[in-house]
Amino acid sequence: MQIGGNKRKTKLLIVVSVAVSLAIIIMAIVLAVMKEHEDAARQVMMESYPASMPEEIRRGLGEQLKNLLIQKEDAKPEEAIKGVIRNGSYEESIDSDITSVTFLVDIDSYKQTYAVAASWSDKVEISDAITITCPNKEQSKFPNSFCKSMFNTTRDVENIRNNPLYSKLPVEVDEFDFAARRAVHYEIRGKFNDDDRLVLMVVDYSGGQLENAKNKIKEMGYEPSNYIFEYYDDSGGY
Repeated sequence: MQIGGNKRKTKLLIVVSVAVSLAIIIMAIVLAVMKEHEDAARQVMMESYPASMPEEIRRGLGEQLKNLLIQKEDAKPEEAIKGVIRNGSYEESIDSDITSVTFLVDIDSYKQTYAVAASWSDKVEISDAITITCPNKEQSKFPNSFCKSMFNTTRDVENIRNNPLYSKLPVEVDEFDFAARRAVHYEIRGKFNDDDRLVLMVVDYSGGQLENAKNKIKEMGYEPSNYIFEYYDDSGGY
């Protein structure tokens, strides 16, 4: 009888082990899908990247492109946007341990083309590693579409100079609130409206984080009441 009992215990352990393994696999898949959803919400996702391009450059490029596009009147900050590095436009050179590239990015959903220059190095620290500008009409896939770049007008430069908070954006908070026993995940982005006022866009990935975002701005040394807040609830994955 003891032998039979041991066999049942062994089978039970095997069943439990398989169930735990399946649960872990399912959880890993769910987390991967959630991360992909969040990445798509905060940056322009390229169909493909050059193999030599580091992950931080890829992410920085996607986030900067998204920050430009969401300043358009009909933009939705939480939506996924796809971009394509145009075939034949990519050029790469290496000099003194610094890799420099230039290429064109086409974003069909916004009828927008951007000219991108980026640099990186494993040995040299580089500031302003990514620059995004408007291409000339011959380069643009959409020559009749208005283009706004990182350095489009003197007015944009003055707005940034007069609003030091803008240079510290975007800000992302991704943590666990032990007191509330829940995840806290949101992002604060900035844009300027037609009256040159800085608008703070709160993209909320976990829900109910608008007040926390305002408190975050206060922690950074700025008065929330001085800014316009736009709230976007993107908590469907939580």
